[in-house]
Amino acid sequence: MALDLSASAKIIQPAQSGRAGSLAAALAALGQAAYGLDGCPACQGAAICAPGLPVLGADARPVAPAALTAVADPVLDALHLQLVQVDGTCAAAEDVAVPALMLRAGLLGRILDLAHAHLKGRASMGRKTLSHQLVKVGFADAYGTLRLISETAQLRAESGDMAGLAEDHARLTAATIEAEKLMGGHGYLIGGTHPIGYLSMLLHVIYGPRQ
Repeated sequence: MALDLSASAKIIQPAQSGRAGSLAAALAALGQAAYGLDGCPACQGAAICAPGLPVLGADARPVAPAALTAVADPVLDALHLQLVQVDGTCAAAEDVAVPALMLRAGLLGRILDLAHAHLKGRASMGRKTLSHQLVKVGFADAYGTLRLISETAQLRAESGDMAGLAEDHARLTAATIEAEKLMGGHGYLIGGTHPIGYLSMLLHVIYGPRQ
């Protein structure tokens, strides 16, 4: 089942949920954007899933629980998500790669929001931390990438042009890594930016286009 390229609203939803909704809702939106169903698509023999959501295999068919093997992952556990291996036919990467890009863009926005909330009341070297040039540049660069990726993904969904999609995922990965640094060491705590960045990298590995 191919991506419904006319459903631009469905493409936007993973980004909105990734930034401000629950992570379970963000994964459900990924299934909606790819197949029109709430669920967690399986791709490359794996899936990231949330409680109460089915894992969707080829042609959006739910994967039987017996075909799923849980993989221990303490970071995902802290996010109330689960990584599973999938024994069976999975979705084609091209069906999920654009919705996954939008979800990852939303997660970048979530990282920036967390970092801003953490830094807004802090001071360093006698000045508000957010007023330092390097910090402002870090936020500006990340927001610029976020906007570019989001707009490009929507155009891809409308036109069907997937040229350069792998590069878009790679560019978003680089921006996510840099954005994680804005929160400093606090980002590695549960509730910080690093777990969200880690989730984004897993999404890239599982749902990103093959080179």
